[in-house]
Amino acid sequence: MGRHDTFGRVTAAAIFALAGATLAWFVWPQMHRSEALLREGVRAEARVVALDADTCFYSNRRANREFPCFRATGAWTHEGVLYRSTLGFYTQADEAPVGSSVRIVFAPDPAAAAGAADLQMRVVGDGRTLPPSEKPFYLGLLALAGLMCAPLLMLLLRTWKSVRARTG
Repeated sequence: MGRHDTFGRVTAAAIFALAGATLAWFVWPQMHRSEALLREGVRAEARVVALDADTCFYSNRRANREFPCFRATGAWTHEGVLYRSTLGFYTQADEAPVGSSVRIVFAPDPAAAAGAADLQMRVVGDGRTLPPSEKPFYLGLLALAGLMCAPLLMLLLRTWKSVRARTG
């Protein structure tokens, strides 16, 4: 293996490890925020106050397609503060008619109600007490981050064994 080849491998492994560490850096806190929302979030009833025509996107391996859909906006009050948020996107207008009620879990934050912070909110599906956990998705991303760091770890292990064999 030549000098340039070794440098290329080390550089590629370092770039992959940096990308994996960056991914983990962003995913880890999001996973904890999501789980905290399910544990400590406030349950409320949101009323659908607007149903606006929008464009949604469908993607598969061959093509990205857009199609018409409806964005349902909900509003609810908690401790005297009015909150508004998008509850979801629907293909039919009658799936979330204006005036209907939707159960949600959210993290109260007056700054979020004023639009000055991110509102943590999830819709609770019919027949459920809480929305499904997003933890498996985040764990999958963390596993991917770990796999991205693996080439650098393997390279460091090989180097360490090589140095140990020479000095041992």
